Amino acid sequence: MLKNIYIITIIILALLAVTIFMKKYSDYKYQIEKINMLEEKENNKKDKLRYYRSVTKACDIKGLKNPRNCYFGSNYKCSWNEQANRCNIKED
Repeated sequence: MLKNIYIITIIILALLAVTIFMKKYSDYKYQIEKINMLEEKENNKKDKLRYYRSVTKACDIKGLKNPRNCYFGSNYKCSWNEQANRCNIKED
């Protein structure tokens, strides 16, 4: 009788340990997939930014960090490009 209780207790503890391990492993896999997705998204964003900056010309005036400063600070020669996220020379 005591032997049966001992075996049942060991089986219950083993099942509990396996359940905890599976939960932790599932969370680990989810976090790795999330990290990979976020890194890919960030790389795509950087690639787009790099492309738009390569096909446009930056304003020669330094320190124009926002759309208002870009337009007024350049004496209306430059405008803000949202895709390149910078102040570019206006295309006429």
